[in-house]
Amino acid sequence: MSEIRIDTSRGITLAADFIVPVDSSKCAVIFAHSFLLDRHGLGWFDVFAKSYRSAGYATLQLDFSGCGDSADDVIRLENQIEDLKAACGWLAERGFERIILHADGSGALVALRAVPDKVQALVLTAPILGPAEVSWEDVFSPSQLAELEKVGHTRIPNDQGASRAYFVIGKQTLGELTMVDTEKLLHDIALPTLFVVDPQTLASQWFAPLVDDPQSLLPPSCELLFLDNLSLYGELPANYRKAESAYPDAEKVDFLRDQVVAWVTRVAPAVRT
Repeated sequence: MSEIRIDTSRGITLAADFIVPVDSSKCAVIFAHSFLLDRHGLGWFDVFAKSYRSAGYATLQLDFSGCGDSADDVIRLENQIEDLKAACGWLAERGFERIILHADGSGALVALRAVPDKVQALVLTAPILGPAEVSWEDVFSPSQLAELEKVGHTRIPNDQGASRAYFVIGKQTLGELTMVDTEKLLHDIALPTLFVVDPQTLASQWFAPLVDDPQSLLPPSCELLFLDNLSLYGELPANYRKAESAYPDAEKVDFLRDQVVAWVTRVAPAVRT
């Protein structure tokens, strides 16, 4: 594993894990994590990345600014869009001409709005695709809400047990996560895109605009994969390997990653060198 650093145009340095398989192609997968997570995506990104590498793709697991081991920053979609473009540029400078974006949760908003030129396909797991009404009073303390109103941002302790002690959330961040224009977000998708939806996503406000007739809002290049009794919100065990592990949904996870990697190799095949 190679831990790398990527500089953005606004002077923020990003941390990432970059791994190139032995029989690699000039095709890479970049992972875009969800809100208040990091490059491991609760373990899901590590599992998917291993399968992508077995299929010949290099993998770049990125910590967005203000998350994981990247430099401190206010968490905003605009910053994350710039982060993702910087990661794509870093790969392009090293000869990777074909890129797949694999994004989760709010990372889907970033991926759909960024889409640099060299991106060939998108995989969006448990994506946020619509507006939602959130009672922020149930999320933040009165002092945090007061700080948001007064200075425009507040700190949230990191309860994931990672090295970062806290996240900095801006008032604008909350609007970006709840005021999503679904038609505008999905209208211009021109690339092959796989939406992976579990029961929790299907029942959430963030997917509600697509529940009744998803194909009416999705361009022809898009496909849907609905999961049965498998949650993408739970954390995978750190020692997860394959179906014989003690994790109760191991076989379902293995089936899912095989499905996703098969789809990617079909729409954006890795040409091994």
